[in-house]
Amino acid sequence: MDNQNEKKFSKLIDRAMQDAQLELPSSNFTKKVMGQITALHDGKKLVYQPLIPKKALFLLGALFFGILLWSFSLIDPDSASWFSQTIGQGLFTTIKLPIDDFEFSKTVVYAIVLLGIMIFVQTYFLKGYFEDRLT
Repeated sequence: MDNQNEKKFSKLIDRAMQDAQLELPSSNFTKKVMGQITALHDGKKLVYQPLIPKKALFLLGALFFGILLWSFSLIDPDSASWFSQTIGQGLFTTIKLPIDDFEFSKTVVYAIVLLGIMIFVQTYFLKGYFEDRLT
C-alpha cells in the first residue's frame, strides 16, 4: 500500500516538474542582492566601546603608582640595597590579613606581583591588537 502511494506521488511530481518551466534569475540578480546586503550593513555600524572605561583604567593606574610610591617611601636611604628592603624583607613579608598569625610566604607574594604585571602587559597588547582588528 505504501509502495502504491509512493508511485502515485512520484508520477504526480514527475508531471508537475514537466509542466513547470525552468526559471532563470535576471542578469543583474547578484548585483541587486549584494546591493541590498550592503545597504543593510551600512545602516548598522558597529560602535566600539571599551570593556574597561578610561576613568577606571586611570583610577587603577593611579592606585598602582600610589602603592609603588608608598613602597619606595618605606625604603631606608642609608641602606646598601633598596631591592632587599622592598621585596626581600621590608614590605611584602609584613602584609597581614585580619586573621591572627597569617603571613604570606615570599613565593605567594612574588606570584601575585608577577600575575599583576602580566595582566597589565597582556591587557595593553591585546587592547592594541583588537583595536587594529576592529578598525
